[in-house]
Amino acid sequence: LGESVMPEIVPVLRDSLYGGDNLTRRGVCVGLSEVISSATKDQILRYLDIIVKVVQDALCDDDQDVRQMAAASFQNLHTLVGNRAMDEVVPALMVSLESSNDDTVRLQRAINGLTGILSFRSRDLLPYIIPRLIHDPITVNHAKAITSIASVTGDTIILHTKTIIPALMNDLANPQGGNKDREDSIREAMRSFCASADESG
Repeated sequence: LGESVMPEIVPVLRDSLYGGDNLTRRGVCVGLSEVISSATKDQILRYLDIIVKVVQDALCDDDQDVRQMAAASFQNLHTLVGNRAMDEVVPALMVSLESSNDDTVRLQRAINGLTGILSFRSRDLLPYIIPRLIHDPITVNHAKAITSIASVTGDTIILHTKTIIPALMNDLANPQGGNKDREDSIREAMRSFCASADESG
């Protein structure tokens, strides 16, 4: 890409993601993938903050096709800049997950982003994410995240059985103040994990 292209096209893609309909946002992800594939590493690093934010928001999108296309953009970004892509995106998603409280939309967007990345980088990321999700006491948000993550990482999440199952069992055996929503969420996480383990053999 020419040096003048990046400062012109990246802001346009960003604005289109935030202001466009589903088809437009899908097009943004296709455009992002093309830009990332065609640019040099130095060019991407110069605009990494903006690109990472756009990719992260696309990964969290409500539309499944947008998320899948964003995952392809993230893969291209990771290929070019390595683990820095994950270092920029994953901690931000974890913060959003942990601070969403009763904001169900923000929670779901954070889970969307995490599952999108984990669908193809689970072996690298689960050792980082799992300890944070099973930290005692397991929150409703963390339990919901485990439920969703288990559904897309069956082959690799079973490698963490010895840490996940005891943590879930411990929290079920020691309920925190009779919080039914929390207990139900942990039970659902257990069911999702076991279902993924069964599918993986």
